[in-house]
Amino acid sequence: MRANELTVVDALARISAGELTPAELVDGCLERIALREPEVGAWELVDGDAARREAGRDPQGSLRGVPVAVKDIVDVAGLPTRCGTPLRGDHVAAADAWCVRRLRAAGAVVLGKTVTTEFAYFHPGKTRNPHALDHTPGGSSSGSAAAVADMMVPCAIGSQTAGSTVRPASYCGVVGFVPGEGRLALDGVQHLAPSLDRLGLFARTVEDVRVLYTAIADDAAAPRPGPPPRVLVSDGTAVADVHPAMRYAVRHAADRIADLGVPVEPFDAADLERDWSRAQSVVMAYDAARTLADVAAAHRDQLSERLVELLDTGAATPDETYRAALAAAADGRRTLDDRLDGGAVLLAPAATGPAPRDLTATGDPAMSRPWHLLGGPEIALPAAETEGLPVGVQLVGAYGADDALLDAAAWLAGCLSQ
Repeated sequence: MRANELTVVDALARISAGELTPAELVDGCLERIALREPEVGAWELVDGDAARREAGRDPQGSLRGVPVAVKDIVDVAGLPTRCGTPLRGDHVAAADAWCVRRLRAAGAVVLGKTVTTEFAYFHPGKTRNPHALDHTPGGSSSGSAAAVADMMVPCAIGSQTAGSTVRPASYCGVVGFVPGEGRLALDGVQHLAPSLDRLGLFARTVEDVRVLYTAIADDAAAPRPGPPPRVLVSDGTAVADVHPAMRYAVRHAADRIADLGVPVEPFDAADLERDWSRAQSVVMAYDAARTLADVAAAHRDQLSERLVELLDTGAATPDETYRAALAAAADGRRTLDDRLDGGAVLLAPAATGPAPRDLTATGDPAMSRPWHLLGGPEIALPAAETEGLPVGVQLVGAYGADDALLDAAAWLAGCLSQ
């Protein structure tokens, strides 16, 4: 197996055993990037020389020399943070974002910045899906998901405001974890909607995501993979049309869980899912209009039509409508937490279907909107394939149950691979 194809866990094991050096691992990733980047377009900037220098110092820590990609809304000192728009072409970060500082302290090597959609909304960048180059990789963490899927880098940082980690993870066939609200600081990250913005983590296995999360988070627990006590299932059809392949993936996962003796029951709350989805859209538009107000005022004609539409919608949203949406989020969190009492998790589609054959858009985030609004942890897992394209399912945990969700995800990933 080539160095770039190693998972985080396997790479760390080989480095510890003296069978691989961090410099060899970085070189392997850079060789893969040189081969595939012209087709996939996952990178905004590759900082190969700096990565080689850092790897050559034999960094220590839990991520001892593992290369990581960083979504280009996250500051890396000395590199531009362009946010998917030419308006930010001259912006160079003076300091690392909090999460990047944590990664470096754990011994990770920053390989470069990955492509994001415009200000982490819907207007796509250059990235293509590595499984089928005429299909979208999803967004807004397009480059991070594609780079991990194409084995250019073993792990990456992304973000999510609606479905920007879960959806591209599903489309690209990797694991995408969104820690719960407030678990990872957003210092040095460009906001779109501060009430909803969270970091996302990409890797090829749940175990790898756990290693990455533990290196960044302050109080992550030791892994204890095992089945949850119960699983609730939503088929997603309350909020959008769901492709037959995605319905199959969810049904197959639920059947597998039930076969292993874990109680499975329908979530059966379509009205709530629709209410939460609408509330997420209100909060996102309202926050974005205020976050990007100065940009819109100065450069409206240089923004995409979809972003202008979002900002106009948010600017026209009354304060009382916004407050009602936040209240719906708080009520919804209590409702879902009650349903997930005792460590249960919710199983749902990670996207409406496989990646669309369309490079002018990034797909529909409908499957993530209701759950992301509520602030609990979310994780996408590869679950099936249709016509050569991956399809993923997602697990959602109760508020604050990040470690328990990762334990359940590791168990389910093992079950689905058998």
